[in-house]
Amino acid sequence: MQDNLPQLIVRNKGRISAALGLAALLSLAISLLMPKQFLSEATMLAANSKMMDKQSIFGSNIEELYSAYGASDDLDRLTLTIQSPAVLHFVSDSLRLQQHYRISGKDARRKTIKKLERQMRVTRSEYGELEVKVWDKDPAMAARIVELMISGTQQAYDRLFTEYYDKSISRLQAQYELMTKDTMSAQRVKEEEMVRSRITEMKIARANPPSAMFLVARPEVAVVSDKPDILFNVAVALLAALFTMIAWITGAAFWKSAYARP
Repeated sequence: MQDNLPQLIVRNKGRISAALGLAALLSLAISLLMPKQFLSEATMLAANSKMMDKQSIFGSNIEELYSAYGASDDLDRLTLTIQSPAVLHFVSDSLRLQQHYRISGKDARRKTIKKLERQMRVTRSEYGELEVKVWDKDPAMAARIVELMISGTQQAYDRLFTEYYDKSISRLQAQYELMTKDTMSAQRVKEEEMVRSRITEMKIARANPPSAMFLVARPEVAVVSDKPDILFNVAVALLAALFTMIAWITGAAFWKSAYARP
């Protein structure tokens, strides 16, 4: 008569216990040998792109019309920018991550960026927040990487902002120069004054780029390592060993009964 599963487990409890003990010891030893990884993270909200308009400075009621916090499109833009090649190269070059990661040889710069991408995670929460996480063997370096990802993103926004206003100012100045060459009239003087006023507003707006984000939680230097998770690794190893042993004793019992002589 073929034994059922509980009977097989009881009969082979010694083997199962030995396998579980060995799996626990191996996973514990491997986890302790793995290098510690410290986590630093930041949480932010995207700013409303409408705040880039000069009316945010000169308008009297723009704050009443629009929220300072951005919508889904603004969050999409922030998500793409903060992990863009331009920002990651800025972080890598500023912190000399190639030396920090000990990467050398051919194509070392690209490999450094790939390593950085594996060490970071950018996700959006269900509440519309952007979460940036970075792991590193040096807790201070992890925090610095997050900080520079934030500042690099702001610099990218500032560059696009100033380029837009530089083009607008250049176009208005060219228009103003053409107007001053025409015959003077009361109407022309009024138009020139309007263009000069717009140029002045553009220059003031250019000098005051808005923030790309609002920081909800700033990066901090971790005291306790986040990886490896020893308890998790041991639990996974125990479950894997348990299912493996159950499959083995069940299969052995099946083949034994199938080929047993009548």
